[in-house]
Amino acid sequence: PELKNTKSLSFEVQKEKESELIDRAIEIRKQEKISQQKLAELTGNNQQAISRMESKQHSPSLKLFCRTLNALGYDLQIVKKA
Repeated sequence: PELKNTKSLSFEVQKEKESELIDRAIEIRKQEKISQQKLAELTGNNQQAISRMESKQHSPSLKLFCRTLNALGYDLQIVKKA
């Protein structure tokens, strides 16, 4: 039972982090004044894929997320916890 609670908590933390990353990507897209359609063109996806990612209807693949960041002029980095 305790292991299940840990897994549940881990999943919640994972979803929260994912949501924060998507929110940041949306914020950057809007700051750069790039439409979902233009971002889709830049990433080789369709606008619906960008919309689903931004509305959090589906978890984006790492490939889609990295392409999105790259198109916006950003990169994903892994940083050791303090």
